Amino acid sequence: MSNRKLPTKVSILGVPFTIEYRTDLKCDGEDVMGLTTGSERKISICVSKNDSPEKIESVLAHEIMHAILYVTGHSETIDEKVEEAVVLALEHGLTQLYRRKFK
Repeated sequence: MSNRKLPTKVSILGVPFTIEYRTDLKCDGEDVMGLTTGSERKISICVSKNDSPEKIESVLAHEIMHAILYVTGHSETIDEKVEEAVVLALEHGLTQLYRRKFK
């Protein structure tokens, strides 16, 4: 990883979330790359599965999008699979745009 300092907190529409970086991360017994626990206002990123700064940034952006849906109440109104599909599409599109600096 680079020398870039990884954020340890983020404000999602005024709601503070902590960000933790772990060497292992599981959800329902399965290894995952990232996890947002809205009720705890926590985002977890697995650094061993995300082995580059760019991948960590993408997964963090992905999890922030889940947090936005949680804070706005939309995660309660859509199916979990639909939410994941939408967040994945936005992650891929927006991180490419960001890396190109909106060119």
